[in-house]
Amino acid sequence: MKVICQREGLLQACQLASMVLPTRDIKPVLKNLKFTAELGQATIYATDLELGLKVEVAGVTVESPGVALLPATRVIQILREARVAEMELEVTGHEVVLRGGSLEYEMPIEDAAQFPDPPEFPWDEAAEITAGPLKDMIRRTAFACATEVARYTMTGLLWETTTDGAVRLVATDGRRLAMTTGPKLNKGKAQSVVVPSKAMNTLERCLPDDEEEVQVGLEPRQAAFKTGRVTLTTLLVEGRFPDYKAVLPKREDIKARIPLHAGAFTSAIRQAAIMIDDETRR
Repeated sequence: MKVICQREGLLQACQLASMVLPTRDIKPVLKNLKFTAELGQATIYATDLELGLKVEVAGVTVESPGVALLPATRVIQILREARVAEMELEVTGHEVVLRGGSLEYEMPIEDAAQFPDPPEFPWDEAAEITAGPLKDMIRRTAFACATEVARYTMTGLLWETTTDGAVRLVATDGRRLAMTTGPKLNKGKAQSVVVPSKAMNTLERCLPDDEEEVQVGLEPRQAAFKTGRVTLTTLLVEGRFPDYKAVLPKREDIKARIPLHAGAFTSAIRQAAIMIDDETRR
């Protein structure tokens, strides 16, 4: 395999994919990034066996196709410190060579056959939503997810969709609850699944273009999200999400509604929060 890459494009793809690298030692091979070069394009794939992220590399010329595992940490450090516009990546035997200007790095690599492939997903059944509103929905809810293992079913965001395409995201840690609705999907299907918060936060960081369309696929055991350059797949949180509707105030119980300016209200909360101690913040 031999490819010529724009250094910045390769670095951005590696950094994006590295967001899903495992934080604990599951399998040593998962510390790598799977680089796949085909005629006309190249992709980088990373996974922790629950969450997977495949990123298309921008600005690539493929001279000979192939697959190789790149040591993630070292390759990102090389690309970050290099001061050249282009880098040549070549795999010979059991090593990869990165060249650019006066730089040349040789690194041993592991067998690509030991790295899991991205899961297949039926994209013909996926719905679509615009990236901008989706990012807003994630930001308004993901902060309320639980982080404790004991509250496992609350460590994700509840996705509720209806047959007319309406979509709602809900998150709670048992003490606070955040809920938001967004624009309708172009396809409607009644379903309710819990997507891990790590997957949602990763997706939010992979959506730089607010006008881009995002394909959304929700299955009984997995969910997938796809844009022009990025494909994210994740296993779902198993278990029953709390009945959040039971704690919402009934319409007839609401005694008064007070309209507030969001910016001024947020500023007032931040000013008052200065005096909160660390114990209260928890």
